[in-house]
Amino acid sequence: MIRRWPTLLPNALAFLSSCWIMVIELVASRLVARYIGSSVYTWTAVIGVILAGMSLGNHIGGRLADRHAPRTLVGWLFVIASLMVLLALVIHPTLGSGLSDLDALPWSVRIVLVVSGIFFLPAVALGTISPVAAKMALAANEEAGRAIGNVYAWGALGSITGTFLTGFWLIGLMGTVNILATSAGMLGLIGLAMLKVGDRVKNGIPVGKMALLCLALGTIAPWPIPGRAEALYQASLERERKYSGLPITYVRDTDYYHLVVRADRAENNAPRATLVLDNLIHGFWVPRYPDALEYEYERLYARLSAELFLEFKESEGRALFLGGGAYTFPRYVQHRWPGVECVVSEIDPAVLTANHAAMGLALETPIESRIGDARSELRDEAPESYTIIYGDAFHDFAVPWHLTTREFTAHLYDLLEHDGIYLMNIIDFYDPADLGEARFAGALYRTCTDVFGEGQVALWACLGAVGTAPGSPVRTTYVLACAKGSRARRLLSLEPEKETSGDLGSPFWAKRIPDAACRELALRSPLLTDDYAPVEQLLAKVAASRG
Repeated sequence: MIRRWPTLLPNALAFLSSCWIMVIELVASRLVARYIGSSVYTWTAVIGVILAGMSLGNHIGGRLADRHAPRTLVGWLFVIASLMVLLALVIHPTLGSGLSDLDALPWSVRIVLVVSGIFFLPAVALGTISPVAAKMALAANEEAGRAIGNVYAWGALGSITGTFLTGFWLIGLMGTVNILATSAGMLGLIGLAMLKVGDRVKNGIPVGKMALLCLALGTIAPWPIPGRAEALYQASLERERKYSGLPITYVRDTDYYHLVVRADRAENNAPRATLVLDNLIHGFWVPRYPDALEYEYERLYARLSAELFLEFKESEGRALFLGGGAYTFPRYVQHRWPGVECVVSEIDPAVLTANHAAMGLALETPIESRIGDARSELRDEAPESYTIIYGDAFHDFAVPWHLTTREFTAHLYDLLEHDGIYLMNIIDFYDPADLGEARFAGALYRTCTDVFGEGQVALWACLGAVGTAPGSPVRTTYVLACAKGSRARRLLSLEPEKETSGDLGSPFWAKRIPDAACRELALRSPLLTDDYAPVEQLLAKVAASRG
């Protein structure tokens, strides 16, 4: 065992450094999502920045390994990595919230700069360790190929461990900030142990061991040890309030989002709860006004739903909601039409928990919630199960592409009763003079028309009180409606240019796009299929406009 120890140490160091690189990479994707959203652009930037940092770190580490004693050097490198992770923890609120200062730059460049500012230096520092570990392995083993191969293999195993550990367990258990704090502490402990700080004694007092003990206690402070859960939650709540300056009442790092609920006021100054997922408001709930619908697309949903239920469904039926959010519209439907059975398909169980804990959703609500991905959850559903389907699972421009394709749309068609309708909201550009910029809306219109048939699909632009002038495209919300059956098709002729909806009494503007303009837009747009659905590329310009 003693003879094997010199070869085990470099392998362990390679394992640990690679493990933490993947921990930092996954945490980075979640931490920056609250500032720049979660999309393929975010992941591309995170992966690219981490790889760039690792590459530079490998180069620097290799040069340092040739000039310094590896064991002492690797101790300092772990300490430096600890400090860089701690720095990322401190500066991320400032750099993330400063994104709006970069409006003049392309969206992709802005994302890369924000991710680089926070996580490039930790990636460089961690990347310096593996070349030094390789140098230690070569010094301990005459067979160079085997030594280097073992270091690579243990490094890869560390990367796998860090990936699974963080993605499947740590993020949901501890949250991103606590993971970074723990990582900084553990990296520092390893570095100081390698530097033999624990051996230091002053005036007979083991100051080294005492220092390591204090650091170890600080490292485990963010852990969800039994009995500390409430204290840790209150600390995260206060931290979120400090960073945002907002009256936040609930916060969680879930397996999917950074979830925040804050207390504010509705348009009529009534108390309101607001649900925020990552950096996007997902809904409101005004307890005193169950009819309150503050998003214009929800008000159009309400008008179309009223026409459907009152015209020929006798205020009964089944409604399916793809995405729960703040449960605003399911609760609205339950309030207006108690005979309608509401089913919500929500991927994140923590969203439902937050609604019960902080958004006023009763635990004994008649709304049925099914937790899981909508596509897999609906796979075995019986045909013609629903009167109306509401699609609201899109997260800004981070779109679950598999919920947009012809194959999934065909399944929703089968789930609809005859004379049922499918409604979804879309974010895209609108210009009354030229709809060509609305590439995602055009692709969805074409895809839905391919399934529901010509003349069975309509598109509205929810313009807000000011509308838009020709030649000045704006980022807005569209509502796409698909009718199954001739009677349901009559609903598609609705043109609510300006109407009042809900107890708040606010007007909303929704302009129906002429069918001819929609057909022209569809001809310039791709058909979305399971094999080809470039939704985030179609939304690239929309993402760039969000500054």
